[in-house]
Amino acid sequence: MDFLLKKDEFERLDQLIRLEATGNPSVLAAKFNTTERTIYRIINKLKEVGCPIYYNKIKSSYCYKFDGKLVIKFQMYTIENIQLNNLKGGVSKKSKRNLLDKKYHWTDLLL
Repeated sequence: MDFLLKKDEFERLDQLIRLEATGNPSVLAAKFNTTERTIYRIINKLKEVGCPIYYNKIKSSYCYKFDGKLVIKFQMYTIENIQLNNLKGGVSKKSKRNLLDKKYHWTDLLL
C-alpha cells in the first residue's frame, strides 16, 4: 500500500513539473505536506535516475528540460539467440539447438 501511495505522489509531482506549476520548494513542500529538505531529496533522486529536472527562477517552478514524463512500470525482457548461446547449466546440446530455433521469454525457461 505504501508503494502505491508513493507512486501516486510521484505521478502527481511529475504532472506538476510538466505543467511547470510546482511553485518554489516551500510551496511544493506544502502541497505534499512535507519539508523542503524532503523535496530537495526527491528532486535529487529523480535527477539521479535520469529525469532532466531544473528549477526555473522566472516561472518559480521545477521544469523538465525536454518533453517527457516519469513512467513507473514493470518491464519484461526477452532472451535473444545470442543470449541463449551463453546459457549454462543443465542444457544438453540437442535441447540447446531446439532453444535456438525459437525466441523465448525468460519465464519460459524457468524450471
